[in-house]
Amino acid sequence: EKRIYSDTVTLNPNTWTIMWKLCCRPASIVNLTTPDLFDNYVEAVLDNSNTINSSAWLPNPNPLWVVQGTPVTFSLNAIDPENDSIAYEWFQPLTYGNFTTPSVPIPYTAGYSLSSPLGVGGSLTINSNNTVTIMAPAAGKYSLGIRVKEYRNGQLVGATMRDFTLVS
Repeated sequence: EKRIYSDTVTLNPNTWTIMWKLCCRPASIVNLTTPDLFDNYVEAVLDNSNTINSSAWLPNPNPLWVVQGTPVTFSLNAIDPENDSIAYEWFQPLTYGNFTTPSVPIPYTAGYSLSSPLGVGGSLTINSNNTVTIMAPAAGKYSLGIRVKEYRNGQLVGATMRDFTLVS
């Protein structure tokens, strides 16, 4: 299921963190410990203190289904209205903690980690040409997260994250 919402909002000059949560993750996710006890959580950080900034976005949806043991490559190519420099990084899926510490990493199941979220024999690589190669070694549902960072003149001005479930 995919939903896209769009709007224009004018914010006071400041650094803003915009967050959203929804209960709960599927219990069938294999790489997170008791995933059904944790909320889905999304966050965007926008530095609007010195200049107007819009969040970068990924126009192409991530693949949701891959064939076990077969590498799949897809394009990231985030679009940024201000032409900020873009960098990508994987992050450990998050859940909502509380107002003071809103984003809390969900523990990985034994055998999985941030450096190996698909387990032994799996691969998850951000390539130099802004593509991602994924290879899931075993059948299952995996929770993955990717963060898109925007830099202007070498300074971080925003970050958005996408958390998604991959089925092999």
